[in-house]
Amino acid sequence: MFTGRARRGTSLIELLVCSGLLGLLMLGILAVLVANNQYLRNSELRLEIQREALQSLSQMTRELTESNRYAINVEPNAMVFASPRDLQNKITFDSRGRLQWCKYICYYRDPNFAGSGQACLVRKVVALPVPAIDVPAAPPVAAVRDDGALTPKVVAHYVDSFTPELTAAGPIQLKVVVKHNHYGKIHGLEIMSRVFVRN
Repeated sequence: MFTGRARRGTSLIELLVCSGLLGLLMLGILAVLVANNQYLRNSELRLEIQREALQSLSQMTRELTESNRYAINVEPNAMVFASPRDLQNKITFDSRGRLQWCKYICYYRDPNFAGSGQACLVRKVVALPVPAIDVPAAPPVAAVRDDGALTPKVVAHYVDSFTPELTAAGPIQLKVVVKHNHYGKIHGLEIMSRVFVRN
């Protein structure tokens, strides 16, 4: 036997209040998820920009250290230099053990690579007709850059500027600035290196 009042169900007002509170809770969770997703995308983009800049600078530094100060030609946003490695990337010597210069390597910034509208750092390689024992003078950048028979290789994307600087007696200074506009927000990185040539 029951005493007192019978149990009642929930009223409409209680259901509306509960639904409103659950809606606010869901909006809060959604806002956190959207913010986390945007943070993840921005972090991935920053990492990609850092990877591109570091990869391009490390490759240039490795190749440039094997060159000779008198075999380097520097122009705005470009440089070309002689390398003792052949097209198979092996260092070659003549029969008397002297180093042979086998190719020229050109790095330049192309503001509209292959019509893509994207600024890239591009690398081209041209072999010397005959390996040289004496240090060869580097050709003008335009002679290598504008040669349509050579295959261009993209070293880095989103390159805003590339500044090589040949000092009088010190190291060669390289600066690469990478910028990318992602939904109206610009992410960028400036990286510099000093290279001492060995040969």
